[in-house]
Amino acid sequence: MDALEVLDFDFPGSQLISKVIIKSDCMQEAFSELDVTSDVLEVATVPPPLPQPRLRLTTYGFTGTTHYDFPRDSDPVEVFECTTTEPYIARYRLALLRPATTRALSLSSRVSLRMNEKGFLSLQYMIHTGTNDPVASFVEFFCVPDVDEPNEHGYANADTLTQLRAGIP
Repeated sequence: MDALEVLDFDFPGSQLISKVIIKSDCMQEAFSELDVTSDVLEVATVPPPLPQPRLRLTTYGFTGTTHYDFPRDSDPVEVFECTTTEPYIARYRLALLRPATTRALSLSSRVSLRMNEKGFLSLQYMIHTGTNDPVASFVEFFCVPDVDEPNEHGYANADTLTQLRAGIP
C-alpha cells in the first residue's frame, strides 16, 4: 500500500448490521460504569422482534461481568436500526477505544455507533462549535473487531447469543 493512499472506511448501507444514535451524556455515563479492568468491550445489538430490543455494552473484568443496556424505546436512544433478525455481537479492545470514549465523547451532543458485517465499529460524534451555533462538526473513530475467542473468564459468543435471544438480562 502506498503511504499516500487514502484508506476508505465508508460503510455502504448494504453492509451495515446496525446503527444506533444515542445522547452523548448517557453514553458517557455508560462508559464510566463499565469495568476498567476488562481488556475487551463487547457491543451487542438485539433487533426486534426479539424480546427487549437494545444496544448492550458488556465488559468482563476482575469484578465480574458488567452490562449496560440502552433499550430501543428509551429516551437516550434516538435511532435504532438493525438489518438482521438475530443478535449481533462484536468485541473490541478497550484500550483501542479509549481515545474515542474520552475527549470526543465529552465534547459531543450525540454519538452514532455503526457496525458492519465484518464487525468494524464506527463511532461518530456530533460536536457543536459554539453554544448557539447550529453548525456541527463530526469526529469519527473506526475500530477493528477483536479475535472471537473465549477470554480468561470462559466467555464465548454462543452463551451470550442464547441469553440475548431469550431476553435474559
